[in-house]
Amino acid sequence: ANLIDSATGKPVAWENVRQTIVTDVQGIKVGVIGVTTAYALQTTISANVTGLEVAPLAETIARYAKELRRDGADLVIVAAHAGAHCGSFDDPADITSCDSDGEIMRVAQDLPPGLVDLIVGGHVHQGIAHVVNGMAITSNYSSTRAFGRVDFVVDRETGRLVSRTVFPPHKACLKRLTSTGDCALPGSDSDDLVNATYEGRDVIPSPDVLAIAERAARYAETIREQRLGVHLAAAFERPPATESPLSNLITDVLRHAAGTDIAIHNVIGGIRSGLPAGDLTFGSVYEMFPFDNRIVILDLSGAELRRIIAAQAHNHGRRAGFSGMRVFVACEQGELDVVMRLADGRELDDDDRVSVLTDDFLALGGDAIFTPIMPDGGFATDLGEPRTRDILVQWFRQQAGPLSPDDFSTADAPRWNLPESLPGTCRLAAAK
Repeated sequence: ANLIDSATGKPVAWENVRQTIVTDVQGIKVGVIGVTTAYALQTTISANVTGLEVAPLAETIARYAKELRRDGADLVIVAAHAGAHCGSFDDPADITSCDSDGEIMRVAQDLPPGLVDLIVGGHVHQGIAHVVNGMAITSNYSSTRAFGRVDFVVDRETGRLVSRTVFPPHKACLKRLTSTGDCALPGSDSDDLVNATYEGRDVIPSPDVLAIAERAARYAETIREQRLGVHLAAAFERPPATESPLSNLITDVLRHAAGTDIAIHNVIGGIRSGLPAGDLTFGSVYEMFPFDNRIVILDLSGAELRRIIAAQAHNHGRRAGFSGMRVFVACEQGELDVVMRLADGRELDDDDRVSVLTDDFLALGGDAIFTPIMPDGGFATDLGEPRTRDILVQWFRQQAGPLSPDDFSTADAPRWNLPESLPGTCRLAAAK
């Protein structure tokens, strides 16, 4: 409902996309409103969402909820790709464990009490089972690990809501450990296992669905356990910050494999897990980089690259990682000065040309790394180029002997060199 066509100023008119639906549930008229996070356009490839805007959630929900109530809806439910998180589920009325600044919490506080009965949230993959500003909110993690439940009792004659019961997120599994009550991992074989139950009944999988899932799991397992021939002397931890042994490893591999001057990668967010110590498997690389992005090689001027680095210098906590150069950033009399030195020590001037490897997600505007220099619609991409993950796997297969995080540490010669404090008002100096 809040995804807007910029040309018309109205919600998008796409096939199978609706702002609301109304359904009859045993004589109770239920209206459902769909909305997405205010950050939707910032968390996907910008070229894919050209011409779209996102309207404020609370304002949109209130408008459509009033329409649904006028049309006779007894209950109004919001399906929101927006969330927050809570740490305790003992008392739905106690929201002290909840992130009050979380997006869906703020939306609920901004809605008139009594207008909406339930918000089903998501996006941040955290649990919620609470009552906020008179309305229930649920959110139930990711990957079907749990489901939420809210029971409503409605007077059929008047349509009046009589009562509401909010349940904690319920773990979804087939087997439980009797000793702890926790869900057992798929394939676990132990005397401590019992069938999971719900409302006093055993949870029984559909045989047909289970057969499909098991067949797919066996196929995936054979690929996941393939050894790539590299032994990691110690774990490469998921990057806690932009510059880390793993982020340096990834950008170095991509640059050397493609033969470019520089490689740029969104190492915070683009790398989803670390690599464990021991013999490296395809599965570990896949978990680290589960995306099917393809490489893109750009020909950039020194001036264009300087603008990218200048913008990333202010991107605290999520700066892009790179290989093939070191940058030195300073703020002189309110102007941002950026010095870039290539791997051979040469300082990059504005008129110089360099080849830069990245991927299609970033080349089309993802994470806003290239937006300072991006043409309308993003840079050209080629579906014939190899996947980033495949390049990494091929490089690992070609190595011999162990790899150590120490081999990729840049603590003594950091790639990013910035002042401790960089004012947001400090902007790039004029081209030299």
